[in-house]
Amino acid sequence: MQPFLKGLKVLDLSMRLPGPLATYSLNLSGAEVTKIENIDWGKDPFREKVPGLENFNDWYQNLNSCKKIVEISFKENQEELIKEISDSDIIIAPHSKRLKALIESHSKGVCIFLDSSKTLGGMHDLNALALTETFKSHFIDTLSPPYLPFAGIAFAQLVSQQALAGVIARKHDEVISDVIYLDEAAKLILDSLASNHGPRVLNNGAFPCYQIYPLKDGGHACLAAVEEHYWAEFCEVFQLEFSAKDRMDASGKVEKVIRKLFTNLSTSEIKEKIDNRRFCLTLIDIE
Repeated sequence: MQPFLKGLKVLDLSMRLPGPLATYSLNLSGAEVTKIENIDWGKDPFREKVPGLENFNDWYQNLNSCKKIVEISFKENQEELIKEISDSDIIIAPHSKRLKALIESHSKGVCIFLDSSKTLGGMHDLNALALTETFKSHFIDTLSPPYLPFAGIAFAQLVSQQALAGVIARKHDEVISDVIYLDEAAKLILDSLASNHGPRVLNNGAFPCYQIYPLKDGGHACLAAVEEHYWAEFCEVFQLEFSAKDRMDASGKVEKVIRKLFTNLSTSEIKEKIDNRRFCLTLIDIE
């Protein structure tokens, strides 16, 4: 990626996932990010290695290794905090009255404040997802929460987008400030993909051409041969006599044949078959 935001200074005062993910995406485009962690509140919870929550520490490392990390007491080092605020073009921070007032008093840039909900009080990712129309489709196969925090990811996308929009919109040393809420962001982003055409669609396995198939050795084949020419090449390679219409068969008959085929093949056997062929098939190795 080209560093189009080189020279842009971003101050990240947030914790956990959405804020750090938003500033991580800004860094990917060249922005210089400083993350200040307030030791009055304790460290960013994602820094701790807690049994069962090890993925949080992985996320912390992945999202923040590109940033300058500073640990200070906001109470005892307010001058240092104010200097960082006044020197930054974009500030991403939690939405608290005291911190918001301090930032808006000393900022000369764009201030984006993060909150969970304007009306419902505290909530986590699952609560925000539960308010979206798109999440209902998740219950087709499982009652387990999704592996990734999709509401937080949508939240981060909107935060970084609004921050950049503010940079474009501001004039001279004008301060631009906005508050973005987790539940509203989830609904705005995720429900833009809502559909009333049934719970089973192409993207979640309605048809045999777009499925995950288990293999003989424990690996998996991710097939996405949606277009006719990809489907035709897939059938040619695996000697299947299916028509173009069969790729959208919803009866389960075509899928059953393909599942049987793949359960008799290993990852290495499929690799040999698909060498130098292109029809949207990706293998997930067991190693």
